[in-house]
Amino acid sequence: MSFKQKFGKYLFNTSASYSYNQSDLNFSTETNQTESGKIELLNDGNYINFKAVVDRKINKISALLRRI
Repeated sequence: MSFKQKFGKYLFNTSASYSYNQSDLNFSTETNQTESGKIELLNDGNYINFKAVVDRKINKISALLRRI
């Protein structure tokens, strides 16, 4: 999701995102067609990202950015 708002000469942009990942991995070693060393790994991940930027135009050709 994102949000954009102008405050006088300043433009405020903010955004956030969320993702979830689940991995079910199986590892093993094979030697001479014989499988051994089975390892199972279940991994869950929650990821959150947030960003905010304040932008102000200077002389209509450049911008000064401040990231929070």
